[in-house]
Amino acid sequence: ARSNTYSQIFEGLRKLFTTAESAREDFALREAEEGMQHVLDANVTVELMPQNAYIRRLQHELVAKHNLKSTSVGKEPRRRVMILPG
Repeated sequence: ARSNTYSQIFEGLRKLFTTAESAREDFALREAEEGMQHVLDANVTVELMPQNAYIRRLQHELVAKHNLKSTSVGKEPRRRVMILPG
């Protein structure tokens, strides 16, 4: 049996982290899509869960792509996107 090398361990951890980060992005973008649908259906403001700056930017871009408005509210680490009705 051969022991793991540093590079094998590093690569395994990188894949694990990338998968977790990707899952977090997917969840946040799905939440934004559902939030946009709720804004359109009920004409109400929707606040999303707090996210880091990178994910908030992705959410803002997605909202803008669907011709809706959004803003960020709150202070770090609870800063979050708010989707506004038309």
